[in-house]
Amino acid sequence: MRLLQIVVENTYWSSDKEQFDSVQAAAVKTGLDFELATWEEDRSYQSLFHKTPSLVSEAELADLSIAGVSFRIEGTKELSPDPEVLFNPKVPEGPTDQHFNNRVEVHMPGQALSMYNETLLMEDSCTDALQNELATGWRIIAVCPQPDQRRPDYVLGRYNPNVGVDTEAKRG
Repeated sequence: MRLLQIVVENTYWSSDKEQFDSVQAAAVKTGLDFELATWEEDRSYQSLFHKTPSLVSEAELADLSIAGVSFRIEGTKELSPDPEVLFNPKVPEGPTDQHFNNRVEVHMPGQALSMYNETLLMEDSCTDALQNELATGWRIIAVCPQPDQRRPDYVLGRYNPNVGVDTEAKRG
């Protein structure tokens, strides 16, 4: 599929109410996002549109031509109509530069972060307690070293299909 960037060349002014209505009706028939003006009795010349479309398909371009709208094509963009290409999510392949913030030297979370619907806060936890939680399906979201604590706090997350409307993090 090809999208075309267009510019409507005329501002489309009208002094006749009948012509005003017929051009607007033809524009509405195209189904495109024309923002129509309203007829004002006290003005001699009136603009028909407040806004005209800027991106159209080839079929919509033909509809515009039939409606009598003058335009010029500014550019085109080719899109693949194959749904596998359009909607194919990227599969994580392991650590990359995209998941590391060099400025502050921290790893950035990936797509998995949006999968968590349950969280657990482990304060001042030893590695044995952390390992037990990891073995039961929890994953580390954040490690938070504390200034007056021997061990860091951990924020863990997991996906739980049976989670209810729980609004508080669990404590471990």
